[in-house]
Amino acid sequence: MGTLIEISCQNCDYKKDFYLGVGVMYSSLESVWNVIPFRSRQDVKSILANFTVTSTDFAHKLYHCTNCNEICEKFWLKIDFKTSTNEAKTYETKFKCPQCYKELSLVRKAEEAEDEAKSNAELYTPFIAVLPCPKCAKESLAVKRTGHWD
Repeated sequence: MGTLIEISCQNCDYKKDFYLGVGVMYSSLESVWNVIPFRSRQDVKSILANFTVTSTDFAHKLYHCTNCNEICEKFWLKIDFKTSTNEAKTYETKFKCPQCYKELSLVRKAEEAEDEAKSNAELYTPFIAVLPCPKCAKESLAVKRTGHWD
């Protein structure tokens, strides 16, 4: 079950909801095919057809633009695979900012294994708090969990 969080600024009226994690229907790579960004599908098809996939991971994750401070949620996908020469490689989705078209950076979160009782909101808090607000550019963002999604 995914987590719905709200990021808001304590200095201005910026407020936005983000759907993070994975839903119940996200059981396999095939089940998320329509969520994979269109531009990434050809790369994924090629990897699946030509290489030995060793692992996959995917989720809705937070991204931040270091150029214009935009914060957005994107469907992240990582595929580990081996080439015909047994070389280990990794494919990971990359995204451009919808505002300024610069490459987005994945927002880190604390490791969930450290404290399983913490919500996604709490895991992101230390990393969100130091980001500039997309609207006023102050480092005054706060995170709270507002629910779950499926």
